[in-house]
Amino acid sequence: MSSSASDSFRTVFPPCLIRLVTAFLCLFMLSPHARAADPAALQAAVWGPRPDWSMLDAFAYTRTPGEVRALLDEVYAPDNAAVTWLSLTDNALIVQTGDPNVGTIRIPLATGPSQRRPAPQFWRHVDELQLGADPEKPLQGLRLVIDPGHIGGDWASLEAREWQLPGGPVMREGEIALAVAREARAQLQRLGAKVYLVRARNQPVTPYRPEDFYPLARYDLQQRGTSSPTDAQVRHRAELYFYRYAEIRARAELINDRMQPDLVVALHLNAAAWPDPDNPALVEQDHAHVLLHGAYSAAELKRPLARLEMLEKLMTGVIGEELRWGEPLAASLEAETHLPAFTYTGSNAVKVGAHPYLWARNLLANRIYHCPVVYLEPYVLNSAEVYGRLKDVQAEDLRESDLVQEYARALVKGLLKAADSAEN
Repeated sequence: MSSSASDSFRTVFPPCLIRLVTAFLCLFMLSPHARAADPAALQAAVWGPRPDWSMLDAFAYTRTPGEVRALLDEVYAPDNAAVTWLSLTDNALIVQTGDPNVGTIRIPLATGPSQRRPAPQFWRHVDELQLGADPEKPLQGLRLVIDPGHIGGDWASLEAREWQLPGGPVMREGEIALAVAREARAQLQRLGAKVYLVRARNQPVTPYRPEDFYPLARYDLQQRGTSSPTDAQVRHRAELYFYRYAEIRARAELINDRMQPDLVVALHLNAAAWPDPDNPALVEQDHAHVLLHGAYSAAELKRPLARLEMLEKLMTGVIGEELRWGEPLAASLEAETHLPAFTYTGSNAVKVGAHPYLWARNLLANRIYHCPVVYLEPYVLNSAEVYGRLKDVQAEDLRESDLVQEYARALVKGLLKAADSAEN
């Protein structure tokens, strides 16, 4: 730029404005969303990090061979789902990593009480929390995260969590879940709990947006055999990457690195398939269930990262703590809602615990949140019963609706029940 042109530039744009614009551009380039084009970051947001097998070193002597066998057979890998990758000896768990640079890993197991070591974890067992020490604040000491399922708002249609009958209100699962979370948080805070919401608005936690994943979606489709994917195919896959993967991984980062709770309770509502999708009509069924973590399939365990994540859950013994919270939460949910238990008939879930509501499933969120996670799944949102309770409720009054109040009450009473049973 010539001297005269430079002077003219400064005349039109004063130095103070130039500095302001420069600062804004610097901030923008440092923002998470501005980095969305980084291919490595996008891949990690969808598929997760490279497996760090060295983390298993910290789990030496934290479990016995009998415990590992029982957890594999009854919770995490039923029907010998892990037999290709894991084997047990009298004193070790042998792990096939599938990585030629790492090979086989041997995790020593405790064969007697003197060998036993505590597993590394940021969460505390319910018996360690000293709950109930203050009768006025019986949940004092509990660090709780409430994870309102899905996103809601303008994103509800994209994530397929929105529907509407002709002439009726729009139903969005994410917005109902957030209303329950807000109501429960207010009650739980009065009882002394420290409560975090993973999201407090009907907006994504991830800084990425669907369009950020278009190049990755196109590449993945081509790798899977679609040589010339259409724009609609690319858009659909990119949207899945956004709300089903990147959003959950962003929540996991928030929970694991910043909030570090003793428990995560994820709030969801069920929905039934429409008998005729072209002519939606309310269904009569209504039910509830509660999910803990487990039930990996052999196909899922082919992924090295999934194997590592399963081993982290198994070796921390987190299922025992999930049952300590899950049993009273299930009982409270049944007492408040009077809903029949949903029953899984496929191989994607395994029955755990004593309460008929309790099942274990391998979901991304309860796999990568590094603490006990209890998923609540009451109500069938497109049932005649639930629709009748919500159809006349305005969005701004959702928190005061009887269904939201009932759901929140079940959560609060379940946590109080768990606190009562703790050995302080």
